[in-house]
Parts: sequence; structure tokens; C-alpha cells
Amino acid sequence: MKKLSVQKFLGAFALAALAHGSVNAGLILTVNSATSDRLSLSISGSFDADTVGQSEGYLAIKNNWSANVGTHTEMFSFAPTVSINTITIGGFSVSTFVQDGLNTWMDNVFFVNPFGSENAIAAGTVVSGTIVLDGVGAFSPANLSTLQLVSGFNRPSGRDDWARLEARASNSNAVPEPGSVALLLAAGVAAFAGLRRRTQS
Repeated sequence: MKKLSVQKFLGAFALAALAHGSVNAGLILTVNSATSDRLSLSISGSFDADTVGQSEGYLAIKNNWSANVGTHTEMFSFAPTVSINTITIGGFSVSTFVQDGLNTWMDNVFFVNPFGSENAIAAGTVVSGTIVLDGVGAFSPANLSTLQLVSGFNRPSGRDDWARLEARASNSNAVPEPGSVALLLAAGVAAFAGLRRRTQS
């Protein structure tokens, strides 16, 4: 019985390791390509829950929000221009704007709910499309691993902040990190060894 519990634990651990990289299963933020002059990002999937916050109807790309609540990592050295925007929410084109400020927490790429910024985006609403940002020296590719998709807007004590993390960025050309591969391999070997012992007994 103990062996079975250990195997279940290892299986769950392996699944958790595979899922690391996105928070809510519904939306995916993908880095298509990046240089210091151009950044191409895609969003796909659907919301797995209604957006929340005082102004629920916002979706945004931000840098390192979940690790630095209130003091975020700077996303741009200055605001780039949006050269391509095919992002849709619920099949509708959305208003998009880039914010760059002296305070690092003010760096965002906003997408506004086509049904109004104060209205929640409902669970099941599909988001799709690509956005390309251009600006010579505007972006550091070193930030790619910490880009995040956030939703909902709160205004605690007059200071704007986001309500929920929807997804962490994944790279379309990424391969698993060596540490993650070793972890998954070890979990698989341990589970296989346990299964073999059970069949032999």
C-alpha cells in the first residue's frame, strides 16, 4: 500500500513539473521571437475563470508581476510602438496600448475587453492573435523568461495593480530546462521501478 502511495505521489509530482510555466490552464502566452528592437508575442486559449478586480475588463502583458507585487521589474527602457496587433477577445478586435513609466510597475501592454473595461471577461472567452512591438533598444531579451499575462485591475489606496496571473511566457523554440528533464526522468524511473516490483510480487 505504501508503494502505491509513493507511486501516486511521484506521478502527481511529474505532472506538476510538466505544468510549471503556466498558472491558469486556460491561456497561453508565447514568445515568437525577440531582439532588443522587436518583440513578437502570441496569446491563445480561453479564460478558465471570470476575471476579477475593481475593473475586471483588462488583460495585459507585464514583466515579473507575480514575484514583485508593487515593485515590478521594468519591461521597456522606453515605450515601443505597436506595429502589428491581431489580438482578439471573444472574436472581437481589442483596443491596445503600451504604457511605459518612470516607475517600473507602470510598464504594461494593455488589451481592453471589447464589452467594456469595467465588465468581467467571462470564463470560456477565447483569446487569440499576435502582437509585435518595435523600438530600437526598447526591450531586453533577458526579460523573456519573466513575461506574464495578467488580468483584472485593482486600485488599492489609489495605486493601480493587477488582480490575477493568467499565464507565464513560454518560448515557441524552448526546450525543457536540464533540471526539469532530470526531475521528470527520475520520477519516471522511480514509478517504473515500483510498478515492476508490484508485478513481480
